[in-house]
Amino acid sequence: MRDDEAAVRAVLEDVVNPLLRTAGAGVELVELTEDTLTLRLLGEAAFGPGAALLREDVVEAALASLRGARALAYESGAGEARGLDAGRGDVSS
Repeated sequence: MRDDEAAVRAVLEDVVNPLLRTAGAGVELVELTEDTLTLRLLGEAAFGPGAALLREDVVEAALASLRGARALAYESGAGEARGLDAGRGDVSS
């Protein structure tokens, strides 16, 4: 795994997803190329009323320094963000 890919995965796992889980959301790395960073949005990050806010204020802010000049692309994922007890937002173990 390349260093920049490992760094992106670490930020997603350690910073972004813990924050998004509280809102019933999640994000996964799909692909990282020299030109593009592609993420899959899950749960509320993909379809919820605050999806744009979650993407801009959480995901894009956290990845800004790692993204560099790469374009940011999103895919919508099916299903819920993992690690949530449906409807309550409790993190399950």
